[in-house]
Amino acid sequence: MKTPFPLYAKIVIWFFLNLLVVGVVAFGLLRARFGDATDWLLASDAKARIQAMTQVMIAELDHTPSEFHDEVLERFGNAYHLTLAVYSNNGERLAGPDLKLPPPVTGALVKDLPPPQEGEIRRAPPPPRREDLEAVFADPLTRALGPREDMEEGPLGGRRPPPGRKPPPPRPPEPAQPIFPLELVRTAVPSTYWLLVRAPVISDLRRDPIPVTLVGRIDSLAENGLLFDMRPWVSWAVALLLFSALFWLPLVRSLTRAISQLTHATEQMAEGNFDVQINEERRDELGRLGHAINLMSARLAGFVRGQKRFLGDIAHELCSPLVRMEMGLAVMEQRAPVEMHERLGDVQEEVREMRELVNELLSFSKAGLRAPDAPLQTLGVQDLVAEVVEREGEGQVVAEVPPELQVQADSRLLLRALGNLVRNAVRYAGHAGPVQVSAVQEGSQVVITVADSGPGVPAEALPRLFDAFYRPDEARSRETGGVGLGLAIVKSCVEACGGSVSARNREEGGFAVEMKFAAA
Repeated sequence: MKTPFPLYAKIVIWFFLNLLVVGVVAFGLLRARFGDATDWLLASDAKARIQAMTQVMIAELDHTPSEFHDEVLERFGNAYHLTLAVYSNNGERLAGPDLKLPPPVTGALVKDLPPPQEGEIRRAPPPPRREDLEAVFADPLTRALGPREDMEEGPLGGRRPPPGRKPPPPRPPEPAQPIFPLELVRTAVPSTYWLLVRAPVISDLRRDPIPVTLVGRIDSLAENGLLFDMRPWVSWAVALLLFSALFWLPLVRSLTRAISQLTHATEQMAEGNFDVQINEERRDELGRLGHAINLMSARLAGFVRGQKRFLGDIAHELCSPLVRMEMGLAVMEQRAPVEMHERLGDVQEEVREMRELVNELLSFSKAGLRAPDAPLQTLGVQDLVAEVVEREGEGQVVAEVPPELQVQADSRLLLRALGNLVRNAVRYAGHAGPVQVSAVQEGSQVVITVADSGPGVPAEALPRLFDAFYRPDEARSRETGGVGLGLAIVKSCVEACGGSVSARNREEGGFAVEMKFAAA
């Protein structure tokens, strides 16, 4: 049997595959429409982060001697996971490492400066206050700026005044901050993003700003939070998946619960239990299927009950003629000559076999026709097993039953089931060793096991052992086996007592049948 794969998992996986396909198609359409354009990376959030970083960095470069500019650029580059350098607008490197600019970047660097945007101020920015920058850009600008000696660590990674120190008085509003023109270039070989920011820098020897371009090389967007911050996208993706799962959960759960009920009902019907009912309140195809299964189970239960009643009636009617035939044959044997005795013996044997078959049919039908609401009795398992061993064991049965075990069952049916099992075990496997009858309590059930050490049965025959008239070995004759009603009678008797029965081949060799009853 193949490993089952839950329907719920299939639906959920199919749904997310659908989302994935839609996302891939949408990405392909956008790529075909916009090509390799990188303007979308310079969204409002990224642009604000770049402007803030540039403002702070240019202010620090303006107030730092030239020999320390490389250290400033390295510190900011480590904070934002990119490589920074300062170039003049004619392509000359002024500070930072040599980035070996590819031709597309060099072309974008030396082209004419774009016209000022609305609100743009082409001047060197004033030095920002560290308190404002640390409060607003605590991560990662604080790492780039470095901690202050008179500030302690804040709860979110920033710096705050130590306890007892008065906060500084509010300052008048600053003039409008400069807007730095931005440009983003992407090169294919290698796949790298180049950020170009036009900004004025004050030299060491004069106070007039000179126009320069801040060039940043970004090797991976996944590690860089300046251009593309993954956290909002991941949060939205997780929220979307969670919402989709919660949105689909009631529908999928309803479908899988209904299908599970239908599967359980059909499995019970396959095992011969037709007293199953399925909820018919659904108004869809599953509700109609449940209604059809209920009708089918009711009709099958009627057919099986009618068949057993018919068998019982026929068996009962056949009992009287068979008894009269045996009596007549006995009288004939007394009066017939000696040479006829052998033939009369053969006829008597045939009539005896017929009587046994009729008795088994009668037992089978009576066990199956027991009223389901008939009261059960509290029975001691040890006493019942001892009675069966004494009657059927012939000295070849070993019983191990605790004296305190009690079950809820019908004594007549339980004795018949035990008797059939012990008789079969002695007949087919008594030569291989003693037959073992044991009983244990497992939770709210008592398990009675009849095991032997014989050859067992073929594995393919196990599911059909309790079918009426089924025999694993079709070559069996009347001398080596019955007509295939022994285990069917056992199943009918056990189920009439509200229990269940199963058969298996033992790992150490032999065959075992387990009967489970409700513990008293």
